[in-house]
Amino acid sequence: MSTGVGGGSDPLTGALTQVLAVPLRELYAVLLRMGFIEIVD
Repeated sequence: MSTGVGGGSDPLTGALTQVLAVPLRELYAVLLRMGFIEIVD
């Protein structure tokens, strides 16, 4: 059993996860700043 981001038995899935992680975080940050995403407590 493996732990961490991109873990698992499929190396292609792990590589794809690592490649897409940063752009998805950046997209989330932009959408948050523009007001498309709202965090409600």
